[in-house]
Amino acid sequence: MFTILLSPMNRFAAAAALISLSFASSLPAQEAIPLKRGPGRLRTIQVRVGRDTVNFLFDTGGGVTVISPRDSEAIGCVPGGVGFGVRLTGEVLSGRLCANVKLGVGSLEVTEDAGVMGLAKLLGPRGPAVRGLISLASFRGRLLTVDLAHDRLVLETPSTFAERTRGMTEVPVRLATGEGGGQLTAYVGVRAQNGAMLWMEWDSGNMASTLVAPYAVALLGGDTTQRANDLRLSFAEGLAATVPSQVKKDMIHDGVLSAAFVERAVWSLDLERGRMFVGPISPVIELPASSATGARTPREDPLGTYESVVMVGGHPQRAVIRIERLNGALTGRSRPIGEDDEFELRDIATNGNELSYRVMIPNPVPVHLTFEGLRGTGTWGDGGVTRGGTATAVKRE
Repeated sequence: MFTILLSPMNRFAAAAALISLSFASSLPAQEAIPLKRGPGRLRTIQVRVGRDTVNFLFDTGGGVTVISPRDSEAIGCVPGGVGFGVRLTGEVLSGRLCANVKLGVGSLEVTEDAGVMGLAKLLGPRGPAVRGLISLASFRGRLLTVDLAHDRLVLETPSTFAERTRGMTEVPVRLATGEGGGQLTAYVGVRAQNGAMLWMEWDSGNMASTLVAPYAVALLGGDTTQRANDLRLSFAEGLAATVPSQVKKDMIHDGVLSAAFVERAVWSLDLERGRMFVGPISPVIELPASSATGARTPREDPLGTYESVVMVGGHPQRAVIRIERLNGALTGRSRPIGEDDEFELRDIATNGNELSYRVMIPNPVPVHLTFEGLRGTGTWGDGGVTRGGTATAVKRE
């Protein structure tokens, strides 16, 4: 509930570039390729490299495809140029390339210049064991659908792509190829309140919340004094969604969409013509735009939406709580403002003006609140003796 993960692939960004890509074969039919969910929301994909079929990280924000030093040696690396990339902070990176590396994904085979890097240190001890990273660059010129909610990548034909996107919404997209033209990264356009277009990197490797630069937060109507915001983003006429976001300073991008947000919809890309389509975006629990004037107190009816603030290490952590009734029992969810993960509420109970529940994060953390009208005060955990602190909540709806 109170932890923010920093994105390993945003730290990687575009490690080494200058990819030249050619296709060794064409796909005769639509093909669904499974992705495997690892720690957090990282996905891996099976890739043929040399004589082996191994796990690669699937990262739409990687910019370039990367193989391990081990595979570079095994396939007899043909030395290429030195690729250059830029981290989201603007730090310039460089790395060596292997030329004409043959890789296979499903029935697709590609030949490209690939960067060489060991990813274990980058991903950390809890990261997936992978022998490389496959990026959008490996699908250059192709039609593909990314469905993270169902852990699959679909290689489309022109007819299946047309059929799939018929019921989807086209959104603005830029395909960035980097300084040398060899990278491939997609940026989704978001319309700011003043009419300006902001561009968010579409990054399945970003395990953090969506990251947004301070100036972009202001243009999108958010509060730059808060570390976390729930921003209402407009992707196209009639298509808007609440996107949990963290303010990220010293970033060269307007924003970086998270894997959790990408997971909320099905996305289809035409990487030859530079077009992107998105299906319905699943909702998150959120605070109402304004408090309901007729809201009933928790004593009268605990059902509804609450804005909660708990103190953690002297810092306020805001959350939205939704309590409902299912099959006669009280059920609920809690989501920290600016974060994607929701947590189950258990043992929800009322006793006069008192409301209590346990937040599963994942171990149960008790919360006790005493209400005067629509506002409640109390504690979470044990109130701070060994773990916990003060808590407040306001029923908003």
